[in-house]
Amino acid sequence: MLEQICKKCNVIKPLNQFAKSSSCRTGYRHVCKSCRLSQAKITAKISQQNYPILTHKICNDCSTEKSIFEFSKESVSVDGYRNCCKVCRAKSRREYNEKNKEILRALNELNYAIFTEDYKRSSAKYRQNNPTKVKEQASTWKKKNKDRCNANHAKYRASKIKATPTWLTIEHLEQMRLIYERCEQLTLDTGIMHHVDHIIPLRGETVCGLHVPWNLQILTAFENISKHNHIPKEYAW
Repeated sequence: MLEQICKKCNVIKPLNQFAKSSSCRTGYRHVCKSCRLSQAKITAKISQQNYPILTHKICNDCSTEKSIFEFSKESVSVDGYRNCCKVCRAKSRREYNEKNKEILRALNELNYAIFTEDYKRSSAKYRQNNPTKVKEQASTWKKKNKDRCNANHAKYRASKIKATPTWLTIEHLEQMRLIYERCEQLTLDTGIMHHVDHIIPLRGETVCGLHVPWNLQILTAFENISKHNHIPKEYAW
């Protein structure tokens, strides 16, 4: 049997939508996970209304009494908070990730391969709808990872130097200067950040472009970040 009907919502669902139970004839509970979760939230909400307001709580892992703000919220819990503090949960996650590093990496690669287009669409949509938040997150990441940023910048500068032909003329260099100048002016005039992008990326996966005037274009920062190191379809072969 690959499917069964949920006795709560009366919908036929795959067996993986039901929790396992050795006491049931089919080996699975009669109520699906979704319905059980909804019921648990309703029950917890009723209990929370009659539960005293907490200011402190004892963590089940470290057995230390901590401020209630040290615990994450949990909708199905009687008091509305998880039983383990944030520090212990983070430690537990790190230990689990370290112990199952290879399995998690394989699962992530598999999920990305299957849902890569969905990831790209949802990521682009999120960046477009939350530009301020994305900018703040990027700024925070850069402050915490200065060494990686410096390494990436150095690598990019090196690739840019290698991609600049020695046969460029003074006219070519002036054309490039004007493109960068126009980019800065567009940012000032529109209030929208613009970048000078290489049409054929300097560090492409299959081919590397040159740092020359005819390989430069001006894009908004959002368009440039969304483009990544991909070659436009009209130039792909």
